[in-house]
Amino acid sequence: MPRALIGKPAVFISGPAACGKSTLTKQVTYRLSTAYFDAQRDGDGSGPVLIPLRVTVIDMADTIQKTKLGAEDDVLVEHINKTFHRSKRIAKFLIEMRRRRLLLVMLDGIDEAADARDVLEPYISGTLAHEVFLCLAGRDNGIRKRELFSEFVKLHVRPLDTMQQ
Repeated sequence: MPRALIGKPAVFISGPAACGKSTLTKQVTYRLSTAYFDAQRDGDGSGPVLIPLRVTVIDMADTIQKTKLGAEDDVLVEHINKTFHRSKRIAKFLIEMRRRRLLLVMLDGIDEAADARDVLEPYISGTLAHEVFLCLAGRDNGIRKRELFSEFVKLHVRPLDTMQQ
């Protein structure tokens, strides 16, 4: 992923249930992770590779509620530390990649934010969208305050037909 893309608008992938949004975020995570590890192994000098972090919104919402975070708190750092509490090295690596603007955060399932929505939506649009590459995925009705996401590039995934299913 070229560094020239840093600062470009975040992406919101929407679509109905079972159309492939989560599968897409999993595949992007896998492919970028593989590219990173291949570059590290080969030592080809190709420069930094974007590091993917796939986060299910329901898990991030759980972090927000259990630790009583607000939109002004650094929700992502709290969530990384909670998720990787057994591997401080991974947590430190992800936080450093964010600082270097080499982190792609894929928030999957924005429609599952529940009571954390009032914290999560302003945090995503006001902080994350400006600090990381950001891909938000969820159903069309997944965002309550759509005006916060007016700068996002919107992609709509069509439902799968019978043959694709």
